[in-house]
Amino acid sequence: MNERLSLSYGRIAEIPGEKAAAEPFCGYFEKVASFLLSVKKETDNRVLYEDILRENYASSYANPDYAAEKLGTAMGPVLAAVYAELRGIIPAVFEEDEEGTAVLYELFLEIYGAFEEGEVPPADYVKEIFRSYVMDYLPDFTEKRQAEQVDAKASFALDIIMQSDLTDLSYLYNFGEYISDDIRGTAQYLNSLPEETIKEMADVWTEGYRLGFLRENKDLSRKKTVQIIYRLGFERVIREAVLNFRKMGLEPTIPRAAYRLSTKTLGRLSGYAGEIPNQQFDYDHREDIAIFLDENYSTKKLRALREAFEKVKELAAAHAGPAVLETFGQEPFSPERKSCAYSLKDGQQELYVKMRSGAVQITKRYIPPEERSFTIIDFPVPSVGRRYGEIFRDTIRINTLDANKYLAIQQKLIDALDQGTKVRILGKNGNRTNLTVSLHPLENPKTQTIFENCGADVNIPVGEVFTSPKLEGTNGLLHVKRVFLEGYEFRDLSISLTEGMISDYSCGNFENPA
Repeated sequence: MNERLSLSYGRIAEIPGEKAAAEPFCGYFEKVASFLLSVKKETDNRVLYEDILRENYASSYANPDYAAEKLGTAMGPVLAAVYAELRGIIPAVFEEDEEGTAVLYELFLEIYGAFEEGEVPPADYVKEIFRSYVMDYLPDFTEKRQAEQVDAKASFALDIIMQSDLTDLSYLYNFGEYISDDIRGTAQYLNSLPEETIKEMADVWTEGYRLGFLRENKDLSRKKTVQIIYRLGFERVIREAVLNFRKMGLEPTIPRAAYRLSTKTLGRLSGYAGEIPNQQFDYDHREDIAIFLDENYSTKKLRALREAFEKVKELAAAHAGPAVLETFGQEPFSPERKSCAYSLKDGQQELYVKMRSGAVQITKRYIPPEERSFTIIDFPVPSVGRRYGEIFRDTIRINTLDANKYLAIQQKLIDALDQGTKVRILGKNGNRTNLTVSLHPLENPKTQTIFENCGADVNIPVGEVFTSPKLEGTNGLLHVKRVFLEGYEFRDLSISLTEGMISDYSCGNFENPA
């Protein structure tokens, strides 16, 4: 492995200034080669991400539209997607993942080799190189990903959290993630709080997790691991939560959010993460899988997932589920649809949904949902505004409200709603919602209910009752002036429902909703 790394690195070091690739591709290979050579654990954090930051992204080869303009509409987007994948070199280097580093070096060199001596291969040839890389390493990447989620021995982030001096914010740069002002500000603010406040924050989160098992009559004593998902900056709280979970007999797994194209899930944060350096970059590459998604890929992906779970089946059976710490208050982001960014076609969309459904079924087989639980809690970040400290304190107060008191109040609402057959929802003040939701009938109202009374366990804070509607008879328009989904801001979103199914939709962000 050392020889592979040394040879590959040495060859990449020759590329800047070599001018072996024909124009206009020489600039791309020199830029990407320089990036790969620059990634070292001691590299300045901003240097690692500067090429894709918003102020630089318009002229970055990671931008599909810019790449298409400079390299052609056929070749540009695929080379932009390759560059996006190659940026996974950052976590690979920081985690000292030699194989993960080597395969990315080799992917780059294989594509570069196709352009040497002034040759310009067809775009489909480059796509095939990319596809071969993904298919060849799909089993390895999938196996590593599943192990990170259920095996506590994969402790890269946990070691940083538990062993660092958290009063010295330089520890944040050991994760190999983008560290923004919000992340630094969060960690700095938490360092200003007394230990009892940090403990209170962690206690309500971990106790909610325990209560989730208790209220659903699930046996927590049979479980050995819990997955922690969070944004960097909250390490003081995470450290306290780790100690609490260990008292329950649970050892945390804290995997990094997936960064390889073959292990990502559209729209999901699947582990710890720093700040997203540029949400437009993430949005532009969210469907790069369209380059190679077909039945063959889907079949191999599901087979790799089964085999990966089979290797850790005892650990998976002992996994209790995720504990999620989310944040709010970030600057709103409204995505721009790039004309040259990859997107799933109709047939691919159906195939992706089928593949995701298959992956869910495999996961359920090894981590049965009736035996696991979860909990989610939210805290603000400094971008929420100048009253950040006040909002943070109020969030702690709300998160620690008396759950039993509000469960009783919510039950009164449920008792009233259970008497209905339909719910009519009307918007006002410019909101055009006019929706009729059909409720499932109750065979025995004395012992059955339509609604879930959600306390401060799996969803923190308290204050939620919800149901799953009956599709037949659910009709009308749902209109939302402004909504945030997976970190993206959507304006003037309208969804028409006919018999519970979406029949039409539009969004102010896009001229063409398709």
